[in-house]
Amino acid sequence: MQFIKEHLPIIVAIGIIIGVIFWHINELAHQQNKQYNDLKENIEQIQQKNQKLKEHIEQQSNRLEQQRQDLKELKEISQELKEIYDQLEIFTAEITGYAPHDPTAEEGHCYEGSPEVTATGTYPVVGEVAAVDPEVIPYGSKIYIEGKGLYRAEDTGSAIQGKIIDVVMENRQQTSRFGRQERKVLIFRN
Repeated sequence: MQFIKEHLPIIVAIGIIIGVIFWHINELAHQQNKQYNDLKENIEQIQQKNQKLKEHIEQQSNRLEQQRQDLKELKEISQELKEIYDQLEIFTAEITGYAPHDPTAEEGHCYEGSPEVTATGTYPVVGEVAAVDPEVIPYGSKIYIEGKGLYRAEDTGSAIQGKIIDVVMENRQQTSRFGRQERKVLIFRN
């Protein structure tokens, strides 16, 4: 006990120092724990932002891929349209009519050879078949005649030269009434 009495101020000082050290260690631990929690919260926020960024990048990547596919489809459509356009021709032609099925039809005027067969071997259907100059409009071509509709180039005749189109009509009265008319035509070559 004597020892304690003699050294009491030193023991108290050591106790105070140890207390201060523990307090300081505790404060440091508390600060480090706070820093750790702040850092952990920052990491979580960064991870959330990173996840959102990943989702955004994935969405943009999907959009880009869809745009690439759309562009590829547009290029294919453009190529198809170019091929179609290359087969089209528009010009003004003289349109006339012939009536191979009319009972008063005359060979050489309304038909040549058989009135039942076109130059391409098909039947001359009223409102569908046209006689053309095959040097200008190839056989098998589709012809849209302004105000008349769609016809197929399946026949020809000795008077059909150049940009003249002779369409099959019901009878000679129709052909006389129709006469010769200039119309715009759209040719789709096969």
